[in-house]
Amino acid sequence: MADTCTHLDSVSELAPSSEGCEDCLRTGGRWVHLRMCTRCGHVGCCDSSPNRHATAHRHDHPDHPLIRSYEPGEDWWWCYPDSLFFDVDGAPPAPSHPDHEEPTVTHKEILDELSQTLKDLRDHMDGGPGPVHAPRAFEAVREFAEQ
Repeated sequence: MADTCTHLDSVSELAPSSEGCEDCLRTGGRWVHLRMCTRCGHVGCCDSSPNRHATAHRHDHPDHPLIRSYEPGEDWWWCYPDSLFFDVDGAPPAPSHPDHEEPTVTHKEILDELSQTLKDLRDHMDGGPGPVHAPRAFEAVREFAEQ
């Protein structure tokens, strides 16, 4: 195993091919983490993902030896032929997929809605005047689950 990657001359400055694993997006697959080929920009899923598209890309393109993490805050590189995990001093920050947006419905809002629903149900069962707002609570749970 090499101490230094001997393939940095293959690196190109390019845009990522996709915001997610382009193969998983095409087939409906799922991924754990993303990697970007530094030769062509192909974005594929990591070896912990079911389909391992980044490594499959390497097997299909043996002249594409390097990948970088495509995860926010990660700047590491991997060289397939040298089996070497490394950082490059002075390299620009690694590109990464966009961070996921914050949910429009928070856990606290769901708990507040459910708490109110339970109070309304208790009042209703005790003959109280208040209406039961269960549909809003169920709608809040559904909105959160769809995010």
